[in-house]
Amino acid sequence: MKWYEDLYVGDSIEGKVNRIKWKINHHAGTVSIYVIAFASNRQNLLDIIPAWELMQKSYPGKKEMQIIGLAKGYAVLGVITGVISFNGVIEAIVAAIIVYLVGLVLNTIKPIAAK
Repeated sequence: MKWYEDLYVGDSIEGKVNRIKWKINHHAGTVSIYVIAFASNRQNLLDIIPAWELMQKSYPGKKEMQIIGLAKGYAVLGVITGVISFNGVIEAIVAAIIVYLVGLVLNTIKPIAAK
């Protein structure tokens, strides 16, 4: 797993990020923690995975997974990723933003300059 340097995290786990990352990396139990990762296929925008599923050493695609966020509780997860569930124009806008952010993360594009 590869961790994004500036993880998106919910307020309730802001000071506990390193411990949570350690637990996930060492297959220790985590309660109510969700991992937000770049999509593993072209049909999704993001993958949302309960951290306990990653305790499996043979979780599919785990080595290539790029984690960009953590959330505690499904309600917080909904706030972080809620816009993605809308259809039509909103989904296209979110997809464009994600493509832009991925480009920033992978250093393939430059940030948009503020005017």
